[in-house]
Amino acid sequence: MTEPTHPRPRTPEELGFESVVYEKTPPRATITLNRPEVLNAFDFRMLREVARACEDASWDDDVRVVVLTGAGRAFCVGADLKSWSADYLGNPKEYWKWFGAFKDAHDRLREIGKPTVARINGIAVGGGNELQMACDLAVMHSSGTSVSNTARCRPEARRNGCRSSSAIGARARSSCSATRFRPARQPTGA
Repeated sequence: MTEPTHPRPRTPEELGFESVVYEKTPPRATITLNRPEVLNAFDFRMLREVARACEDASWDDDVRVVVLTGAGRAFCVGADLKSWSADYLGNPKEYWKWFGAFKDAHDRLREIGKPTVARINGIAVGGGNELQMACDLAVMHSSGTSVSNTARCRPEARRNGCRSSSAIGARARSSCSATRFRPARQPTGA
């Protein structure tokens, strides 16, 4: 695929992604991390594809919200350390190229200009937790698990029931102090 000459959206098929499934059903675009065999651990290709899908969604005026989710039993477990160690460990020049792709994917997700929702369908740890934190809102499926010991709510938010800023994204974080979080209800008959 050649570089675009103007900020015009393309069809998901034209983009030819391999590591993510990108679907547009206006008003929603869905980016599904699609490496379930490694719990959606991201590699360089997946990071580049997430960034490109976010760019395309930001250009599409018919898309009003972007949903990020994972295929299989995990949302995302962060970097694929097996391939990462083989390709980048002890090779700082190559590591910084990978880190540039990591940063670009997160920046594009955060700065998409439209509401973003992380649909956490399974474990979200490490860089996967960072991906969901880059979204405006995180919705956890009953099988979802998110682990973060670095993010904390402001004191006034904790008084109102917020336990971790990982529960919401950067742009929504300011409303945390006015929100009381409650556990999701289990479906009846479950």
